[in-house]
Amino acid sequence: MKNRFEIAASAGALLALDPDTVPRYLILRDLLHRPPSDREMQITHQNLPACRAVAELDREQLPDGGWGRFHTADSKTRIGTTEQAVQRAITLGLEQKDEIVARAQAYLVALLAKQIRFPDRPERNDRWATGEEMFTASTLAWIDPCHPALEPVYAKWCRIAERTFTTGDYDAGAEWRAHCQMTGATTMRGSYLVLCNRYAVYLLSRVQDRLSDRTESGLVNWLWNLPRGMGYLDVPVSLPVTKVNPRALSRWFFSHQVLARFRSWPRKAKGIMNDLGSLRGREGLWNFGVIPGGGNLRLSDSWRKPSSRIIDHSVAVLQLAAQFEAGCG
Repeated sequence: MKNRFEIAASAGALLALDPDTVPRYLILRDLLHRPPSDREMQITHQNLPACRAVAELDREQLPDGGWGRFHTADSKTRIGTTEQAVQRAITLGLEQKDEIVARAQAYLVALLAKQIRFPDRPERNDRWATGEEMFTASTLAWIDPCHPALEPVYAKWCRIAERTFTTGDYDAGAEWRAHCQMTGATTMRGSYLVLCNRYAVYLLSRVQDRLSDRTESGLVNWLWNLPRGMGYLDVPVSLPVTKVNPRALSRWFFSHQVLARFRSWPRKAKGIMNDLGSLRGREGLWNFGVIPGGGNLRLSDSWRKPSSRIIDHSVAVLQLAAQFEAGCG
């Protein structure tokens, strides 16, 4: 993908395949940048609640706005956690104005304010309180990254990042000392609070302009070279897409969607984007083959139609290409 005109041409080819409602809406909104007043946009958005995945989210949402457990999955439910449900809702094109998301936002704000109890069983250590806040704030940031309740959380993680990358390189000792002073999490070493976790990285990505150039580039470079990738996603981001296990492909795309918000990501991602561009089929679209489960790469109601998988995979590539083009600009 070289520029927005090429992206728009591919988006037009996708519309010609008559996509289902969710991918159609994402094509119109994210790739063609239709304004909210656009009639086709409005009609497509109105049809989102009838889509299978959206209807499931609505059906499984509890009266309090959550989906049961927040972070620790419950195998007894179709939707494992609230954070997974919110991420899925945003992936499907739902927005802050939509009822499902609005209910979830109110629930998340109440959790951050300690007005209601965090639903998961707490760990008996001095890092769990920080973890609760991080999981909740990161999930809220997917809905409304500018919500006032996020400001103290953003400030805290920016300070931790700045202290961790004082030299420009990751310093585990400095990170630990920062937590001891700012969060009281003296047991954070080797845990889910280490800065490579997807929740902290996403929070920092939303305020990456507040980070010094040294810290921002040091963080992205460190994440780029982690052999196991970001925590909870567990796939190396520098791995060429052709070498990614199909079961991990959705998490690979998710990792780059998070990193794409950092200002130094485009410089790192040139090779990745060239690899993706070389995989376009004769029709100028993408098909990565059978992906077990599909994850967030599944947007259409069904993959029974041969074109549905091509549409969904192509939307994922083009969304990333649009972020790359915006970052380069």
